[in-house]
Amino acid sequence: MVKKFSCSILVILLIVSLSFPISSAAELKNDGTNRMDTLDRLSQEVVILTEKGQLAAAKGKLDELAEVFTQLGTEKKISIEALELASSTIVQGKRALADTTPDSKEIQWHATRIRILIDAITHSNQPLWKSYHTTYLEQVSKMHHLAGRSQQEDLRKALQQNYQLYITLKPAIALNHSPSTVQMMDSLYYFLSQQSHEQKVQWEAVQQSLEQLRELTGNVFLGKEQNTFSWYMSSNSPMAMISMISFILVTVLSYCAWRMYRGERMGV
Repeated sequence: MVKKFSCSILVILLIVSLSFPISSAAELKNDGTNRMDTLDRLSQEVVILTEKGQLAAAKGKLDELAEVFTQLGTEKKISIEALELASSTIVQGKRALADTTPDSKEIQWHATRIRILIDAITHSNQPLWKSYHTTYLEQVSKMHHLAGRSQQEDLRKALQQNYQLYITLKPAIALNHSPSTVQMMDSLYYFLSQQSHEQKVQWEAVQQSLEQLRELTGNVFLGKEQNTFSWYMSSNSPMAMISMISFILVTVLSYCAWRMYRGERMGV
């Protein structure tokens, strides 16, 4: 009887003590979901307001977005490089809106860039940035065609257009792929930019670089994501915590049942 009572007390204390972390985990999950929804809504509002020319209101919404973004650190896992790029994207948008002589096209570009960035955070399954795959591939193929014909001036213009698209999508790409992938793309664009301004272009090297960029583009848009900005299993993860608690409970109950069975057998 003493053993049965002791095991019962132990199980009750264990359940009570572990009920608090479960509640905290659920609250963390709800807070995280609310923040995601808020970020998504605010990013859309910034785009709409900039398109309407309501820059003061757009600046206010972007300030709110930046404040919510800073609260994601304890809930999400992100590489240092991606975090720096994401933060820089939001800061640049704030500066553009705070300019005394704002450029409407530039502001709308910043708003779009921020929208794509936030969408990559809040919609990991079907993000907006992946919808640009066809356009991106067409631009790279066009550059490869121009390089094959040694058309330097046209190549320079096509490269500028494609690089603008890359810069727009780069924060979202960095969130979903490793820093080495982004560094490789940066290096290829740097080499291509240099060659497009050289008096004597190394056309063979340019074509090889464009082939690498085309292959890398396919991996970025269609390949398996690195998921650098995903939910991670830690003490802040409800599923991980619940699984751990369930394992502990099953272990304790199994041990108590075995002790009681052994006690009854020995008492026979």
